[in-house]
Amino acid sequence: SFSPNCYASVDPKPPHAIEIIALRDIAPGDELSFDYSTTEWDMAAPFVDVGTGTSCQGFKHLPPEQKKALLERGVVPAHILRLWVK
Repeated sequence: SFSPNCYASVDPKPPHAIEIIALRDIAPGDELSFDYSTTEWDMAAPFVDVGTGTSCQGFKHLPPEQKKALLERGVVPAHILRLWVK
């Protein structure tokens, strides 16, 4: 989702545990959503986000201003950062 209510925090150390963290209050019964472009560099099977109609292809394909905004929000995991600064 490009309007997520949580994000996936990926531990850089094996076994690379993933923790789902709320970005805002989530009411009982609300679906959990996160931005796949924060966990995927280049998606083998891109898809269209049903909430926005925007194509989700992975972090690599985001415009620079969107990458910067995600970085400033603290939702870009280490494995994506390593690929970005490569």
